[in-house]
Amino acid sequence: MKEPLDSLAQRLLTMRQQFDTSFALPLAVTEAPTQKLLAIQAGEGRFALPLAECASIQVCPKIVELPAAPAGLLGIAGVRGRLLAVYRLAALLGIGHQAAPPRWLLVARADEQIGFAVENIDAYLQVFSAEIFPISLRAELQNPFCTELLVHQGSARPLLGLAALVAAVNRPATASPSAKEP
Repeated sequence: MKEPLDSLAQRLLTMRQQFDTSFALPLAVTEAPTQKLLAIQAGEGRFALPLAECASIQVCPKIVELPAAPAGLLGIAGVRGRLLAVYRLAALLGIGHQAAPPRWLLVARADEQIGFAVENIDAYLQVFSAEIFPISLRAELQNPFCTELLVHQGSARPLLGLAALVAAVNRPATASPSAKEP
């Protein structure tokens, strides 16, 4: 009967050594996702945007149209007791879109009184920094709101900056992206 106790003690000693050794080894380093993105559809275009730039995502509420509204401004809507200026994202980007009302409203963190209406939210993505590339196009072709390109699982989407869009819609009408030069 002495042998089983010795083998048990030996097994316990081996397990203790393995446990102690496991703390001496360096941690296995795996690249963690660096950005959380939202893949969206705005009109005929597909984009991604940093989720951190959205204060909230809402089902698009009823929008009250404004007379003589600037291009892209759909109107105002009430969201959680506040009024928001609602812009159609596709119109601001100069992309064709359907006349049907948009489905989702992205409230910008940069100015929570501005919302961008989009047709669809395709996916929530956690991506590695190696999947994001700077866009290097000729100056006349470059969209000022898209400076990076996401290449994820075989598809590419321009990465939109909501803060840049908020700044553009807050500029006076003569400096807005949709204002025409004489």
